[in-house]
Amino acid sequence: MKSLFISFCCLLTFQAILAQSSTDFYKKAKKAFDKYQQSEDTEKLEEARSNILKALKGVEQLDDKKATKIWMQAGEIYNEAAYRDYKMLLVDVHHQANYPNAAEDAFQAFRNAVSKADKKWDKSNAMEEMLKTATFISNEGIAAYNKGIYDQAFASFTKVLEIRDYLNGHEHTSILSKKGAYKKHLFRTALSAQKSGENEAAIIYFEELRDTKYNDPVIYSSLSDLYFKEDKKEKSFRTIKEGRKIYPDDEGLMIAEINYYLKKEELDILIEKLEAAAGQNPENVSILSALGHSYNQLQIQEAEKGNFTDAQMNFQKSMDFFSRALEVEGTYAPALYNIGALYYNKAAIITQELQSLEKDNSAKGIRAFSAKKSEMSTLLDLALPYFQRAEAVNPNDQATLLALKEIYVRKSNDPMIQEMSNRLEQINAGQIIEQSHFGN
Repeated sequence: MKSLFISFCCLLTFQAILAQSSTDFYKKAKKAFDKYQQSEDTEKLEEARSNILKALKGVEQLDDKKATKIWMQAGEIYNEAAYRDYKMLLVDVHHQANYPNAAEDAFQAFRNAVSKADKKWDKSNAMEEMLKTATFISNEGIAAYNKGIYDQAFASFTKVLEIRDYLNGHEHTSILSKKGAYKKHLFRTALSAQKSGENEAAIIYFEELRDTKYNDPVIYSSLSDLYFKEDKKEKSFRTIKEGRKIYPDDEGLMIAEINYYLKKEELDILIEKLEAAAGQNPENVSILSALGHSYNQLQIQEAEKGNFTDAQMNFQKSMDFFSRALEVEGTYAPALYNIGALYYNKAAIITQELQSLEKDNSAKGIRAFSAKKSEMSTLLDLALPYFQRAEAVNPNDQATLLALKEIYVRKSNDPMIQEMSNRLEQINAGQIIEQSHFGN
């Protein structure tokens, strides 16, 4: 019994020491953070972060008033670390975060502050700081999405939704309270869910967007694809038909419809329907473009089987229908882009052939390599003006800018590589390009 009493006393003494050290480390963290705010010296920020981590080790031994102060200070330090990374990201889109979990840690800290606070204004202050935290997490998600790290983007976007729900539950203003902000964010979340393989979540988000009439045809093409993967084929097709009715000229939905028939190995049925429709509406660029896409898919299918004669025949039919669409409407961007893509994709196949030919140093091998290289160059020259015309019509189309950049890389045209890279970075940063490069 005596030894048990001594152990208990030792425990109380240890807890008292831990509580005291937490207070001391909190004071050190606050002092370092105050100096950082005056000088923006990163060493002071790191000193503050290091001390607040030590302070948090004994925070549970403190009364609620002191614990609230420490959690608030922790949140503010984490927020500042997240903000510092965000500022660096604005300067350099390739910046790797120095504090990748700072915003998430800030949210947890402020939530703990709310739970410990007994004064209304302390709770309000913590939730006000959460608004900044949500902004940083959202920015992290956008950066991850633009880099193609979709699982990370999905995690960030869902965390913003969690913060929104938390703030709404406490009747506090949310980051997504402005008109249209919630749906726009939900759309980003749905896309990142789909691209990271979180199909169940993606379906839930896209269905909410569809039911609330969010204006974007991607909702229908994405839902159709997701339903198909879930073996809900009739639901998949109904979704395409619903989308095509609302957005009859949307290229993405056209392709979704083509892909649906292709997956069911019934593309010939769709082509028969489209050709009948084209006979009745010879100047409908939407139908002509859909036929161009259909024959392009057939071309790819036949090439994969090794049926190169049939592939070439379908290539030509695809080219003919896209060309007919341009005869009707010379600035029809989808046809301009897709003719360029037909030539470019052929050149890409030759690039693969060149990689095997360059190993052959015989006279015959060198001649074959030279001939193929010349053929590739010709195809790129044929593709280039169509991509340029497509950019003149829509200077904000990423696919067009990427294609142009790739062609200029193969042509070693450094000024144009930089120009296209700059435009892509502007779009990735959420900017709108007002002026075309090739339309001037």
